[in-house]
Amino acid sequence: MIKAIAEALGLQGFVVYSQQVNDRSIVVRVGRPRGPGKCPRCGGNRIRQHSSPQRPRLKLHGLVMDKQVYLEVWPRRYRCSGCHRTFTEALPGIDPWQRRTRAAEAQLLEEARDRSLSAAARRFNLGYHAVRHSLERFQSDAGVKMLEGIQGLLRLGIDEHSFRGRDMAVTVTLLHPVRQVVSILPDDRKVTLLGFLCRLPESVKDRIAE
Repeated sequence: MIKAIAEALGLQGFVVYSQQVNDRSIVVRVGRPRGPGKCPRCGGNRIRQHSSPQRPRLKLHGLVMDKQVYLEVWPRRYRCSGCHRTFTEALPGIDPWQRRTRAAEAQLLEEARDRSLSAAARRFNLGYHAVRHSLERFQSDAGVKMLEGIQGLLRLGIDEHSFRGRDMAVTVTLLHPVRQVVSILPDDRKVTLLGFLCRLPESVKDRIAE
């Protein structure tokens, strides 16, 4: 059962300890199977645990059957005997200081693209500005690398989204051969869109269908 939960939620790299299902949410307690192999600062391997968290942190991981899925994590602190610095263990799929996993961010942005920012905020039980912040954090680099890795003809779609009827943003979506958000541009100015398209690698430009 635990293994099936981990596979269904894409929790590779975590150990699933337990789950709690409520009316509106699912909380999955997870942890890392082992400590870091080396110091992220100096690369040394003389690492020992420095401290354990006093309370867990909840990270939104997405929606499953309209229930919010949270990961309950207990990130540990480690100390390097080489450089004498302490650091918090890295958690797969969770960027430092973020309250949502990358999977949740991707699902949130897909919801905002397909519906609206306000609708996405309501469905995820988030504030409007939290959704907007996620959109503004979205970087195009990963999307461009994804395009480079896909073979054959590419078909892109361009859509506009409004921020409460005032500011506009443009979503660039790959429509073929798979459907996936490539980039979310900060405004609807033609120069911004043209700048993004001009920065695409030649190997990608040559395969985009007009």
